[in-house]
Amino acid sequence: MVGTVVFNQVEADCAPDFKGLRDIRHEIYQTIPGTGIPHFEPVLNGTLYTQHPKEADFQRARDLLQGDREPRSRISLCFFNPSPGKKYRAPCTDTMPRSPMTKFDFAHKNHCFYVDVPSYCTEFYR
Repeated sequence: MVGTVVFNQVEADCAPDFKGLRDIRHEIYQTIPGTGIPHFEPVLNGTLYTQHPKEADFQRARDLLQGDREPRSRISLCFFNPSPGKKYRAPCTDTMPRSPMTKFDFAHKNHCFYVDVPSYCTEFYR
């Protein structure tokens, strides 16, 4: 589901958060506009560099590159883990921290998924 959201962000092409993202690498390493703070939580907290993907993870990535998207997160543009490093997930908030133009949609495992409010990112929600 996280992979689908990453692809959604590249495809959305709406300001300020997702305008001009050229590819997945650009999305992963983008910063919050005007702050220099990494937008992608695993880059921010360093866990991106300590992961050891399994074959199933590589297969999911190949499937995403072929256009396969998780139906449940197909309209989600944001996600986050409210309890990084914990075995449990803290409750999801109504809006995603640092992204007030979002509203909570659903939780899956240790992540909370968000859609944007109706007037935001209309390029993606057409």
